[in-house]
Amino acid sequence: GVDISTFMISTATYQFRCAAIYDHHDVATGGRWDYSVPEAYRLGMRQGNFILARDACLYGLNPANNEGLINSPTATAINLPPDTNGNTTVVNYDNGQMAFFLSLQVQAIKTTTYQMGRGRRFTILGPQRTLGPFEYNVVQLVQYQRPGAGTMSTAGTFKEIIMANGDSLVWAYDDTLIGKGVGSTTLNPVDLVILVMPEVERPVGAKNAIDTNVFAGLTPSNPMCTTQYCDMAAPREIISPMAEGKTHMMTEWRISSGWGLRGEAIRLISMPY
Repeated sequence: GVDISTFMISTATYQFRCAAIYDHHDVATGGRWDYSVPEAYRLGMRQGNFILARDACLYGLNPANNEGLINSPTATAINLPPDTNGNTTVVNYDNGQMAFFLSLQVQAIKTTTYQMGRGRRFTILGPQRTLGPFEYNVVQLVQYQRPGAGTMSTAGTFKEIIMANGDSLVWAYDDTLIGKGVGSTTLNPVDLVILVMPEVERPVGAKNAIDTNVFAGLTPSNPMCTTQYCDMAAPREIISPMAEGKTHMMTEWRISSGWGLRGEAIRLISMPY
């Protein structure tokens, strides 16, 4: 027989509020410097909201409740293994072996989420000092030929390997991940690199054919592996007059923390710098 069970999953949402007050004297002063005071406050409040949203996405606003991508309870946390020369730090690591290590992490994610054989989208995020050299180095020549040797960077080799399998990659930076790796100390900093597959795709078989995954066609369904929700695309702006000719500007925005719905699609890689 078939046993159907349903249950809810949920995450907390938080409302951000930011306010500014200005009057015609402030506007005139800004005009002397050739900038708009209302626009400056508007962009300043948006930047504050977006920085908080970034922190909520990565670290969560209440980490004890498993909020934030790095706190996903089923995410896989790994340490950078030594290369064949015994190097364990990003600065000294073999460039080619780093590319192969990263491509193996993509393969591992696709394996655990049953996405092998299908092109998927991946995102890698890490500090500039860690991921930056991967884009500007060159894979070394060795006694045997390997992909990208002498011409391609670590990032270029990594991208070529996964692109050959139909995958795509978003390469991004965030310096707040400096020192966030496992075992990081002041003398021996360990940076954190996050590799995720944001969503899965349900393999679709031929119509009316035998399909061992046919139940996945039930709707509604959610393909997201990592996500963050907000009540609107940008903070709501509320402008109201005040006494003495002043203007009160306030923004409101409700968001969730980063949510690892499928932790199998998240790799948290600790890389000693």
